[in-house]
Amino acid sequence: MLYRKPVPQNHGEFHLIAQEIKKDDLIFVILIAKRRGEQDRGGERGML
Repeated sequence: MLYRKPVPQNHGEFHLIAQEIKKDDLIFVILIAKRRGEQDRGGERGML
């Protein structure tokens, strides 16, 4: 997956961000699935 979050400085922050990414991951997958369903025939492939 493509994430453009800033790299955190300490490991505690990194752990929190890792948990956030897991939540965001589900949302992201759902969004992509919806987009594919709506705009499958017109090629918005490289936009994300």
